[in-house]
Amino acid sequence: MDSIGLTIRKINVDKNNRRTKTSRKNLQKQMITLHRKLKKVGVRFTEYSIEKDPSNKGLHIHLKINCKWSDCIKNQLSKYIGGMCWIKDDSGKYKEYQVFKCNGKFGEVHYFNIDNIRDYSRYINKIEQSKSLI
Repeated sequence: MDSIGLTIRKINVDKNNRRTKTSRKNLQKQMITLHRKLKKVGVRFTEYSIEKDPSNKGLHIHLKINCKWSDCIKNQLSKYIGGMCWIKDDSGKYKEYQVFKCNGKFGEVHYFNIDNIRDYSRYINKIEQSKSLI
């Protein structure tokens, strides 16, 4: 079973197409909903942590899932953020990983395969304790 790391930046868009920041409580509810949807396509275990962005302008989510990467998971994540295409990210943020990203109307997702699960779990837990969903 492979472990996949995800970084999600979510944006709320209202009926007038105004973008607003999401609250921590709202993101927790969305993670539970996303876990239910991913569970239908083969994800067995999800671990997540919500942190402030380095620029303090919003929140982002670090997510670890245990599964084989498949098109079904990619489609669920694309629907979650309102995006379509996945491209390779060469920005240099994640130097040790091969990163793919998807930008959408409701945010962006970065995904990569995790080589060392213990180190990634420590990274997720650096600010606050992560939450596990089974």
